[in-house]
Amino acid sequence: MKRFNLLVALWTLTACVPAGAGTPVAPLIQGYMAQRSGSLDEALTAFRQALDADPESVAIRVEIGRILGSQRKYSEALEVMDAGLRLRPDDPELVLFKARLLEVMGRGKEAAELAREAGRRGETPMRLV
Repeated sequence: MKRFNLLVALWTLTACVPAGAGTPVAPLIQGYMAQRSGSLDEALTAFRQALDADPESVAIRVEIGRILGSQRKYSEALEVMDAGLRLRPDDPELVLFKARLLEVMGRGKEAAELAREAGRRGETPMRLV
């Protein structure tokens, strides 16, 4: 079973998260395996370690945001997205994920404006559609 989980984690890593040149692969694999087994705190620790090594990684930020969102830590997830947007202000995944967080937080007006702006720029990443 461990071998199967490792293979699933490796597939997920290569198929879904394009690691940047500076991204250490081991924390990503640990993060995905922990996330898959339901150990969300362990997954957060691993993903944050990977993010420390590659702060501009949108995919890692979105995974962290998803976990924090599932734990209803919306403000913390929003901070992760905002930090990413300071590095990459026009990244469509970060913009749209932030809009989703704002909507969940009851800030629908802000969420709608962000989504409209992203739509005007033609930004609709398939991952979030």
